Amino acid sequence: MRANLYERVVEFVAKHLPGPFYVDERGQKINLRENVFREVVANIMVHKEYLSGELTKLITEKKRVLTEDSSKPYINGIINLSNLKSYSKNPNISKFFMVINRVEELGSGI
Repeated sequence: MRANLYERVVEFVAKHLPGPFYVDERGQKINLRENVFREVVANIMVHKEYLSGELTKLITEKKRVLTEDSSKPYINGIINLSNLKSYSKNPNISKFFMVINRVEELGSGI
């Protein structure tokens, strides 16, 4: 994995998927799309199935964005509130992303 992959993907999204700005309560402009995709890119990297040789993809289409990964789910079947739980597939990568401020909270992706 390239050291600057995160930044390169986030820059690609910002360039090709510009979004409207939102003004917060302090009067600062916030690009909501950029904030959402920073989280998407971090999650793609943190939850990647690194043992698989398959590529992880961020696919941009005219009206939607998809992600693909050969990720194996921790539970098979229908997910509901009774069997929903936080599961860290790559805890060391998650901790590293926390240290470099690429994720805000571990285990909050439910």
